[in-house]
Amino acid sequence: IKFYHNISIGEDLLFNIAYSSQVKKVCCIDEDIYFYRVILQSVSRRQDMSSVEKRLHFLCALNTLEVSSELSCTKDFKMIDIILRSIIAGTGHISDVNKTYKRLLPYLKMERVTEIIRDCRTENLSKSKWRNHIYRIIVIQLKRKKYKQALWEAFVYNVFNKIKELQA
Repeated sequence: IKFYHNISIGEDLLFNIAYSSQVKKVCCIDEDIYFYRVILQSVSRRQDMSSVEKRLHFLCALNTLEVSSELSCTKDFKMIDIILRSIIAGTGHISDVNKTYKRLLPYLKMERVTEIIRDCRTENLSKSKWRNHIYRIIVIQLKRKKYKQALWEAFVYNVFNKIKELQA
């Protein structure tokens, strides 16, 4: 089992999926032993081209990861999640929308990604009602292959969030 030291977003998930694919038996305990610390300035929360690149690096690793049929749904869900988060992260500034479009387009056209987008059910994509709504809109645009429109929808979402932050 490989731990991806060269990946800064999702390396723990890659390891956990690879590990889960190798075990024959699982035992569950009712204790909190995995603690996730939210850091507002972390790589996974940043909205810039650097974070998009890191997400795409993770997406490539995840795409090549062999998983059991039981874990394929988890892998597919994470792949669409990474695409959506990359779109949001890459459209925080108007000057980044076209750069993000050019960078994401080859990934959006990957056979497995187009299959996942085509089959994506949009309910409960995010815990946030507002984010779930924009994710639905983006997925609809991606299904129609209106990739640039999807990014502009994300840009509007980001502008709206910045206005909300200023009002708070």
